[in-house]
Amino acid sequence: TGARVTLQAIPDQWNEIFWGGFDCSEVTIGDEDVTCFAIFNIQTFTLTLNKAESYYGVVRTGGPGGINCGLDCSSASRRYNGGTEVTIIAEHTNPSLIFTGWSGDPDCDDGVVTIDAEKTCTATYLSFEDLQFQHMQMLRNESQKTPEFRFENGIPRFISMRVPIPVALPDDPVVRS
Repeated sequence: TGARVTLQAIPDQWNEIFWGGFDCSEVTIGDEDVTCFAIFNIQTFTLTLNKAESYYGVVRTGGPGGINCGLDCSSASRRYNGGTEVTIIAEHTNPSLIFTGWSGDPDCDDGVVTIDAEKTCTATYLSFEDLQFQHMQMLRNESQKTPEFRFENGIPRFISMRVPIPVALPDDPVVRS
């Protein structure tokens, strides 16, 4: 009787601890019975998946009971237990689209997200028309050449490059005079 006892409950990194019953962090043994219990509460965090454009894409997580953001949604989220690894998947339902990658939290890049904080991942899709335009702009900017494309079964194919021919070349003796 009268002895002091310190009770200690140590949670892992994904749990929070709460004492139930009597304040059990420090107990003095006396004539009365004291009931102490520790409640471990697992931490959860929200994972949000977005689509950058309203294209015909679907974003989802692997496994049952996860996120499934179909054609009629632009964003969906779900809470996961801390420490869970979640595979994120982007699919397109339009053959003229390309999934170009994940942006948002840096952990999204490789398609496997470790749930250790609130995270948002955004799927980006690019149409073949946009890809063709960006490629043409890049080629024009780098070389002042005009690329030509044609579509075969909805896939852009590079045909040729028109190169402007100068009237006189810089090393031409006529130009040097």
